[in-house]
Amino acid sequence: MKQRQRIEDSLVSQILSAAVAAPVAIGLTALGAVVSVTQWVLAAVTSLTPDLDSSRPRHNAARVREQLKAAQQAARKAGVLP
Repeated sequence: MKQRQRIEDSLVSQILSAAVAAPVAIGLTALGAVVSVTQWVLAAVTSLTPDLDSSRPRHNAARVREQLKAAQQAARKAGVLP
């Protein structure tokens, strides 16, 4: 009878430990998935937003066109361009 009680106690303890371990494993897996998805979403959103660093000068299309035109004229005068 004592041996049967030990087997039942052992079985109950194994079931209880499995019942505790399963939600922990599921929770950790879910947490890892949430962290991965969050990192992916943040990377996607960050790549879509403009750079807010004010130390970099903004692109000025009109000034670039003027510089290109001046460079072309100088190259023509130097005989590099026809």
